[in-house]
Amino acid sequence: MVDPLAIDGELLQELPDSPEWMTAAYALAEWHRLGPVLARCKMLNEGNISAFAVMCQSLSDGILGDHKAMALYVRLVGDFGLTPASRGRVKATVAKDEKPKGFGKFAEQARA
Repeated sequence: MVDPLAIDGELLQELPDSPEWMTAAYALAEWHRLGPVLARCKMLNEGNISAFAVMCQSLSDGILGDHKAMALYVRLVGDFGLTPASRGRVKATVAKDEKPKGFGKFAEQARA
């Protein structure tokens, strides 16, 4: 199995439009929710954006009852380092001048 994050390609600075074939509401919601975070952390590139699209679609299919799709979603979430257990295997970077968002802002306040 190929790790989707190991495929080289130019880093995407921002999230592109979702693929035309992605029409399911849950898939699009995941694309717009998680995509900007992955782009900001420099985890999306030309080589793995398709894997991210499949991850979003598999969440949608899994929510609708497709157990194989949900299993694929869980595996891809791990490949992108989005679980506590997989986080150490994937290196994400955020620009030094960027302020943390979400839970990260609380961690920064605690360090201050």
